[in-house]
Amino acid sequence: MSINQQTTAMEDIQGSTIDIAGSGDLRLVVGPKDKQITFLVFSSSVRLASPVLNSMFDPGSRFMEGHSLDREFTFPEDDVSSFLILLRIVHIQFSKLPLVLSTEDLFNLAVFCDKYDAVSTVRPVSHLFESFLTRHFLL
Repeated sequence: MSINQQTTAMEDIQGSTIDIAGSGDLRLVVGPKDKQITFLVFSSSVRLASPVLNSMFDPGSRFMEGHSLDREFTFPEDDVSSFLILLRIVHIQFSKLPLVLSTEDLFNLAVFCDKYDAVSTVRPVSHLFESFLTRHFLL
């Protein structure tokens, strides 16, 4: 999949696994049942993504995810494209970030970042998406 197609062709990879970290220790199953994608990732990178995810996967936390021996977790209500963008950022895969986001994808990313308190993680690469806003809304 090309960089430009990354966020617009997610339906083409339904039921697939995206190997973000070849020797990853965590599987995240994201999206509703009919559009689920599994991401193989490093748990340490995911914990750095946001305070919320850090709390969820911290072995000393009160959340069951941090104590579970099962290394696969499901996020059925989350947007697959937004999760993928965040995972690409925290795994230092900037060259695989999309160059263009639709208005819907940009909105979904903003909602996702708010939910997981990940704005500070996405902010350093947000300039990639600003050109879309400038072109379409003359900010």
